[in-house]
Parts: sequence; C-alpha cells; structure tokens
Amino acid sequence: MKKKRLKNIRIGAVFFAILLVLSVVWLYTRNGLTQSKAKVLRFLPLPIALVDSKPLFAEGFLQIKNSLSDPNKFSDREVYEAYINYEAKKTLVQKLKISFDEKSGWSNIFKNSESLDVALKTYFNQSEVLNPEPYNLSKNLVSRIRQGEDFANVAKSYSNDEYSKYFGGFAGILTYNEVLPEIKAKLEVVRVGEISVMASRYGLHIIQVTEKLSEKAQIRQINLLVPGYEKWLESELDKIKIKIIIKP
Repeated sequence: MKKKRLKNIRIGAVFFAILLVLSVVWLYTRNGLTQSKAKVLRFLPLPIALVDSKPLFAEGFLQIKNSLSDPNKFSDREVYEAYINYEAKKTLVQKLKISFDEKSGWSNIFKNSESLDVALKTYFNQSEVLNPEPYNLSKNLVSRIRQGEDFANVAKSYSNDEYSKYFGGFAGILTYNEVLPEIKAKLEVVRVGEISVMASRYGLHIIQVTEKLSEKAQIRQINLLVPGYEKWLESELDKIKIKIIIKP
C-alpha cells in the first residue's frame, strides 16, 4: 500500500513537472504576450520585461489594455511596446532630473507619454551645449536686430513659423495662459522692447514684447528650428538597459 502511494506521488510529480514545463514554454515562447497569457501571469511574481533593472509585470499591460475606450484600437503588441517605451522614457526623465506633468492611472499612459515627449523635447531645446549652432544663430540675429536691423526683415528671412514669418514676426496679442508653459514665466517678466531668446518644445524663439496689457502681451517672434532631437533621444534610450523576457 505504501509503495503504491509513493508510486502515485512520483507519477503526480512527473505530471506536474511536465505541466510546468509546458506552461513555461507556452508563456515564454509561443505567440508573444497576449491577454490570455497576461491573465495567467498576473497571479505569478514573474516579470514580463526589465527596464533599467525595474521589473514590469503583466498587471500593467492588462490595466492599459482594459483602460482603452476601444480595446481593438491597438493590438496586444502595440500596447506592450507602448508600455515598455513609456517606462524607458520615464526612466530617462528621472535620470536627467526633468519634471513632467504625470497624471495618475493606467488609462492616462498615452497622455503621459505625450507629456514625457514634451518634457524631453523642451530639455533638449533648452540645452545650448547640445545645440551650439541654433544658439549661435539666435545670438547673431539678436545682435543684428539690436544694432538696428529691421525685426520684420529678419523674421521673414529666418523664422520657421509661417504665420509670424508672413507678418514679419508679428504673433498677435496673447494672454499669458495662451502661451506655452515653458516660456510663460519668462515672458511675464520681459520688459517692453526687450529682445530675449527662449526655448520651447518647438525650438528657439527670439521674442520682442512690443506692448503689455493686463494679463496680455503683444509680441513679435522669430522661431528657429533645433534639429537632432530624435537622434539624441535614440542615443539616450540606448543607454537604458531593456530586457524583454516575454516577446511582444
């Protein structure tokens, strides 16, 4: 009787081991990460990927997928890649000590991803070290205007913004709440007639305030492109170690 019990235990152990191996093969090798796999993995302490040694779990993938108003808008692969890409950019922002407007909840991951892009673009454009040529050009143009060259003519020749270029730099009367947040504080303290260089997500802005009203300012601007962001971002993200445990 005892031998029969031991035999049954051995058979059960072998069966369990085979089942475990097949489960691992199914989880980690077949068809990438799917919702069905994620539902199994959510109950297991097994990461689906590592981003700079930080484990990402299936629960996050499922939360993103379930938060979509249209679950069929993105494939499982696209959601998984968005999850990893978001965490990689978030890690980069933290390493560079950049603040960004992060909304809580997995449903906001795509909005937060856009906020990360804005924060990273602004950081890149604000760096004179990373962008010596656009900054040297802006200094040259500011010097020419201060020495008497017509702002409108310089704007028509150099501005990347079609509206202000067409109107010789005139950008209209704007309330401070209409201005990009990354230049709002600087614009509020600029004196009338002063020419300043400010950086935003859209590049460099040579701005002259021509009139100030209550909570409003009439400005002229020359917008200069700052090339190289995508190449810089790719280079920075390459420094972040990403280990895909379950392929998308």
